[in-house]
Parts: sequence; C-alpha cells; structure tokens
Amino acid sequence: MPLFGPKQSKEGKRRMEHKMTLAKSSPEPSYDLSDCELTEVPSGVYALCKVLQKEVLLLHSNLLSSLKGGGVLKDLCALRVLDLHQNRLSSLPDDIGELGTLQVLNLENNKLTSLPESVGRLQALQTLNCRENRLTDVHSAIGNLKSLRTLDLSRNRVSVLPKQLCRIKTLESLLVDVKQMVYPPAELCKGGTAEIMKALCAASGEEYTPPTHHLLPVLDAGPKSGATSPDTDKNLLIQQEYDRSLQESFLVYERLKEQKRREHVELEAQLQAGHQEQMVMFSQASQARQNIITVMAKEQDKMDGELTDLQNRKDQEKQRLVHTLQSAEQSAAELVRYLMETNEKARKTEALLEAMEKERIEMEETVSSLQQEHENLRKKEVLAAMSQMLAENYNFEHLRQQYEATRDAVARHAQHSVSDDSDRIDVLLDGKQQNQAALVHRMAQEEEFQKKAFEALQLEKDMKHSRITGQIALIEQQLVQLTLVEMEKKALRMDMEQEVLCQKRTALTALLVQLLEEKQTREQELKKRLVEMERHRQEEQEDYWLILYQRLLDRKPQQLVNKEAQVDIDVLKLMNGVGAEDYIPVFARHHIFTMEQLSQMSNQDLQQIGMHEFGLRQEIVSAAKKWQEEFEGKKKVPDKQDRPEASAPVPEPTAEVPPTAPAAVPTAPARDTLARVITECVVCMEQNSSVLFLNCGHVCCCAGCAGNMEQCPLCRGDIVQRVILVSVE
Repeated sequence: MPLFGPKQSKEGKRRMEHKMTLAKSSPEPSYDLSDCELTEVPSGVYALCKVLQKEVLLLHSNLLSSLKGGGVLKDLCALRVLDLHQNRLSSLPDDIGELGTLQVLNLENNKLTSLPESVGRLQALQTLNCRENRLTDVHSAIGNLKSLRTLDLSRNRVSVLPKQLCRIKTLESLLVDVKQMVYPPAELCKGGTAEIMKALCAASGEEYTPPTHHLLPVLDAGPKSGATSPDTDKNLLIQQEYDRSLQESFLVYERLKEQKRREHVELEAQLQAGHQEQMVMFSQASQARQNIITVMAKEQDKMDGELTDLQNRKDQEKQRLVHTLQSAEQSAAELVRYLMETNEKARKTEALLEAMEKERIEMEETVSSLQQEHENLRKKEVLAAMSQMLAENYNFEHLRQQYEATRDAVARHAQHSVSDDSDRIDVLLDGKQQNQAALVHRMAQEEEFQKKAFEALQLEKDMKHSRITGQIALIEQQLVQLTLVEMEKKALRMDMEQEVLCQKRTALTALLVQLLEEKQTREQELKKRLVEMERHRQEEQEDYWLILYQRLLDRKPQQLVNKEAQVDIDVLKLMNGVGAEDYIPVFARHHIFTMEQLSQMSNQDLQQIGMHEFGLRQEIVSAAKKWQEEFEGKKKVPDKQDRPEASAPVPEPTAEVPPTAPAAVPTAPARDTLARVITECVVCMEQNSSVLFLNCGHVCCCAGCAGNMEQCPLCRGDIVQRVILVSVE
C-alpha cells in the first residue's frame, strides 16, 4: 500500500465488508468489490474466488494501482470475467496469463502504458477492452488470442498496429482512433474492422477470410482442437450448451452493470443537490470575501502609495550612491591608465638616462686618458726642473764650502741665539699641533655633512626614484578611495560591484608592491654608487663630495644648454604657464625654438616627441592656437609691429581632460586632498585610518590598532606587510 496515497474512508471500508460478507453467503457466481475505495486488493480474495467457485470478479471504480495483495493470480484459473475499469493501474502482472478460462477482461479508464507479453496466453479471451489508457503500442503477442472477438484500443496513443493481428481470424470488432493512425493509414481505418484486417493480411502475405467462417471451428475447438470426432452432432450440442451458459453469464454481468449504473445515477443526484447547497454557501462566502477584499484593497492602495514614495526616495539615494561609486571607479581606471602611460614613458626616459650615463662614463674615461697624457708631458718639465735643481745644488755646494770656512765664527754667535729661540719654537709647535688637530676634526665633520647633502640631493634629483615615489603616493590615495567605496558597497550588499572593486584593488595592490620593490632596488643602487664614489674620493682628491654636489647641480650637457638658449621667450612663457617647463629640453633637442613652429604642431606631433600627458598636450595646443589667432589679429593693424609679444594664456582644464603630472617627476597628491577620503579606524572608531595592509590593499586601521593584527579586519586576509601612509594626518 502506498505510504502517502489516498486512504480508504470509513464508508468505503463499511461497504467493502458488507460486499465481502454478501459474496461469501450468496450463491451468485460473481464476487463484487466495486466502488469500495480500495487502494489494493484485499488479502485472500483470489483464494476465496477459487473456493467459492466464482466466475466473475468485479473490482472496478476503485483506486487500485496494482493487483498485488489479493493472493496468487493462479487461484483465478476458473474466472471468466475480470472487470478492472476505472482504476489507477499502470501495468499488469506477468502472471495474468495464468487465467486460462478468462473470456472478458475490462481495463477501461486506467493508466496502462503497455500490455505484458503473457496476455497472449489467454486463449479463451473473447473481449479485451483497453479504452482510455496511455498505450503507445500493442505487443505482437496479442496475435495469439485465437478466440478474441472484440478489441477496443480507442482513446489511447496507439498509431501503429502489429501485423500479427491478422492471425486472429475471429476478430469481429476493432476500435481505434482513426485520426492518429499511421499504420494502417487513417483513410484505410475509416473503412472499419474488415478493411483493417485485409490490410494486415495483405502485409503479412496471408489470405483474409471473414470471422464468420472461423467462429464455429474456434468455438468448437477445446484443448485438443486438432483432433477429429466421428460424433459431430454430439459435439455441436455440447457447444450450443456451452454458448447458452456463456450467454447467461453475460446477461448476469449486464444486469449487475445496469444496477451499478442506477446506483451511480442516484449518487450523482445526491451529489448535485449537495453541490447546489455548496454553491449557495459559496456565493454567501464570496460576498463576504468580496467585502473583505474591498477593505483590504483600500488599505493596500494606501500602503502601496507610502511604499512607492519610500521606494522613490531610496531609488534616488541609490542613484546618487551609484553615481558616486561610478565616479570612484572611473577615477581608479583613469589612474591605472595614467600609471601605465607614466611607466611606459619612464622606461623610455630611463633608457635615455642610461645612454647619457654611458656617454658620461666614456667622457670621463677620455678625460682620464687626457689627464694621463698631461702627466706624461709634465714629466718632461719635471726632468728639466731636476736638471736645473742639480745645477743649483752644485752652486749651493760651492757656496757651502765657502760658508764652512766662516762657519765657526757664525756657530759661536748662533749658539747664544738658538738657546733663546728654542723655547719660543717649542711653544709655537705645541699650539700649531693643537690647531692642526682641531682643523682635521672640523674637515672630517664638513666632509661627512657634504656626503649627506650629496646623498639627499642625489635622491631628489634621481628621476626614477622621484617617479616611483610619486606613483606610490597616487596608488596609496586610490587604495584609500577604493577601501571607502568598498565599505559603502558592503553596507548596501552590492556583491557584483564589490567583486569589480576587489579586482581593481588587487591590481593596484600588485602595482604598489612592484613599485615598492623598484624603489628599494633604486635606493640600493644609489647607495652602491655612493660607496664607489667614496672609494674614488679616498684615491683621488680632497673636497670630493663638495665637488660632486656642485657637479650634480650643474649637470647638463653644454650642447643642450646652448640649444635651450635658442628657445624663444614666448615659448618659454607658454611652457611655464601650462606647467610644462620640464619639457623645454625636449623642445630644444627637437629644434622647436619659435611660436610659429609650435603653433603648427598637432596633438599627435607632441606625443611623438615624448609628451605622453593628454591633458598637457591639449593645453599646449590650445594656447598655441590662441597665440596664433592673436598674432594674426594684431598683424592686420598697420601701426603694430610685425611680431608683437604674445603672452601665453593658461586655459582652464576641461572636464574631459584629467589633470596630469609632468613626465619626469610625478608628484604625490596634496595632503588635504587625501585627507578628505580617509575613513575612521574600523577597530577603535576614533583615529583616522593611516596603515595600508598588503597584500589585500585595504586602508582601514590606524597605526595604533594595526600593530598587533595578523589579519585584515575587512577581508580576513593575512597581513604580509604594513605600509604607513605619511600623507594621512
């Protein structure tokens, strides 16, 4: 029995018990359990049919899904009629073929999808009703039903009939759905059973004969139909008696069926009366419900209006927030693009600087070789001086000999004066030694100060170090903004946009780590260069650091200085006005000296000579065009000079052109700009966030709270490195 299927009601159970008692006590050949709300056949029913010699078993109008539970189907071997219509059978058991005497099998209005092969063993079956089921095909074993007279397959899904049906010579009525037939064709099926059987016989290569020619022989045939009997009249009488008994069984079955129909009509009348009463109650309930619905609709409209206003306000706030987030994302994208352009330009600049460094080294080597040649030339002068010195020594020896002749007199006179002067000389020597020690200590301190000053100036003048420092400051500012945006989006549970911010934050963090490594590498290179310079200082000359400091301040090729001197004053004013004074050497190197040459250049031309900032190029082109217009306007006035002085206007930056830093040394953002986007510490909620966590890139803690943390409080990622933002106040 199904665990969750329909259960038998008390009325159905009472009706079943009454009918089982009646069947046991009645001599009628039928066992009626119809309309008892059965979900399975009661236990022992099949055995009772065998013991009571029942020939008709009525199980229709129930809820049966299988024939299990009643016992063994072999106990129904004497059954002639089995009525199972209007149930829920989805399949028949394989041992249905054990019902060897079954003549009527009614399976109408069930859920059968196929017939088992064992149906072909029902040799006595004359009526098979499969109407209103879910059959899609007919098993070929049905052709073994030699006594079948009526076969109803209508209101199913059968579109093809098996050719084996032509073996049933006694088939008088075959009902199918003509419209859905494929084989035999629908046009042929409209002709009736005879036309269908003819078509099947023709397809099988057999000759068609009407069922009237085979009916009597089939009915006469018993278990040994092939044997012949000399007493034909006696067999005919036996067969007629058999037909009469069969007809009586059918009449009994029809009477029972009519009685059930009348009971069904009465039940329908009762149901109709109950239905009318229910309709009256339903109309009253509908009226009351309509009144309640009207009141609720008014309240709902009022609530909908309030919710609409609230939703509109929330939508407006959400749109403002989305606009703010989009602006932040756009600024992040522009910053990444700017950093990429700056890196590309910096690579080219570094390559140029390396080439200039190589050229400087070559020039130093040339100077050293020239210095060696100069020293070789000085050797000749030294030799000449030595010859002269030898001659002077010879003269001095001659004079000495003359002096020794008069030395004794002089010695006696000198002894008196030396004793007096020796004391004064000792005092002077002591004072001189003290002054010399103080001077050496002072020179050492001055040399150390000169070294530190040179190191600081070198870090300041080093273009690569300055560029990396500026880019690190920009990335730190952008990570602060992204942290603020991510915290706002997390509060609004905007997961999709938060993933986009996480990807951008990851990219900026990776770039920041790379720039920190480059900065550290560059500082180590500069320190190594300082060590090498210290070694040269010890070998070469005094005041080495002071000389290098002055050389670093004045370092610029003389050829480039001469070219810069040729640049027109109007060009210099324009470049200073738009903040592009660092590109004056670039203009001089490309021989752009006058405003006429500059006014003829386009945005693309400026990019080709090495200006990668789009906004700066736009400002230069606009200022040059404005100068050209003013120059042409003044040119039309005859009293004016041919070339008036043109001032370089500074156009206001437009919204489409983001401000950019100079190419050589990008600067960090202003302190007050960064402070406006700083959030408070998510731990203490008192101080401003001033520590950047790597590798996640979040800026969410102050310096005091970040010291003991091992995981980021926002993303729970491991903290590999802490970077203190010096720009955050």
